[in-house]
Amino acid sequence: MRKLLAILIVLLGALLPWHGTITVFLPEYFRWWKEAILLVLLGVVLVQEIWAWREKKLKKFTWAEILAFLFLFWGVTLVILNPDLKTAMIALRYLGMGFLVFLIFSRLLRNVENSRLVGKNWGQRLFHNFSTAFVISGVLSVLFGTWAEFFGGFEVLQNFYSSTISSWVPGQIIPIFHETGGLIRMQGAKSGPIEFLHLLLAGFALVPFIQTKIFIKVVFAIVLLFGIFLSFSRAAILGAVILIAVFAFQNWNSLFSFMVNWGAAKVFFVILVLAGGALFFIPLPLSLQSGGLVLRSGTIEHFSRPIEAMQTGLKKPFFGNLGGLGPAARMKNLREKNDDKALIAENVFIDYFAQMGVIGLALAIAFFVSTFRNVRREWWGFLAAFFVVMNLATIFDMTPVAIAFFMILAFLQKSDKIASKFPIHS
Repeated sequence: MRKLLAILIVLLGALLPWHGTITVFLPEYFRWWKEAILLVLLGVVLVQEIWAWREKKLKKFTWAEILAFLFLFWGVTLVILNPDLKTAMIALRYLGMGFLVFLIFSRLLRNVENSRLVGKNWGQRLFHNFSTAFVISGVLSVLFGTWAEFFGGFEVLQNFYSSTISSWVPGQIIPIFHETGGLIRMQGAKSGPIEFLHLLLAGFALVPFIQTKIFIKVVFAIVLLFGIFLSFSRAAILGAVILIAVFAFQNWNSLFSFMVNWGAAKVFFVILVLAGGALFFIPLPLSLQSGGLVLRSGTIEHFSRPIEAMQTGLKKPFFGNLGGLGPAARMKNLREKNDDKALIAENVFIDYFAQMGVIGLALAIAFFVSTFRNVRREWWGFLAAFFVVMNLATIFDMTPVAIAFFMILAFLQKSDKIASKFPIHS
């Protein structure tokens, strides 16, 4: 069992940043690989729970687990009450995927944390293996996107992308590149830049905690920042700045001591690499259009869409409008009206309210408060960055992002056994 669980979880880390290319290049049924892995893990958890109940060793449920279950229960209730069952089920898949993932991994870790079968340090080793696979896969995704955008890859990939149906909104064709306001936004090995950049942001948060040399960590961080910048998302860039600022503030003494002990020549080399990367990469996207990133079109939508979604939610404040906006609504409109346009809330919490009413919003807020308060200070930058991004984009409309974020959150509930300090000397 130990090897099976380790392989499946590392596969999640390695393949999530490449879900788009899996959809493009492999047969259609491969796009459900992540759901298949989650179903296997869910089966393992259910067997563990039944066995523990029979042996009268069932672990108590935490408040975060109870709230995640209640959120899913409320969602299923809304699906049953919804006259458009299919659209409501699709909407709940996007809204509830992360909470299900949290339940699976939270119970999995609690059930085996002291098991003789896997050993007491299993969770720590598993987290490091997942993080390493996730970060390396994210770096390779950036390199893939760099080849596609700057070294003739678009021409090679054109025939593949032009015939592949999107998994976000079935019926849409996956574009080989996304152009906004004259800027081509890097999407790496994903099927779109938004999913790409938020997975990179999660990977960037994990870089300091993977077990490798500091120089390799610096290289990984530079590559991931490069990808985030070329995705042209102000929210993701802001999230990266928050991560760096909080991390530097928390570890200033360790960083200063490390720079002194490591030697002036090596420190100078790292600074030179960072400065050279900034001088080369920053002018590149800004030269594509006058005004560059600041004047990228769509700015007003980050303010108008949440207001419109809030107004939609106020029409049905208790039961919400499950499937009335987001990708589920786009699928319905495409199917019925041959028009894939629908409102996107651009704010996770407003999305919960608009689709699941005040009860769904309250359960979601209570869940995040319950989980965030139990995470050690080393991870506050990760939480702060994603809290900001959650209020600027409905990031969990993209299931790979939801899986990665809630999976990491479940690991961090056991963060006292995973990362107790910044591994500056690793």
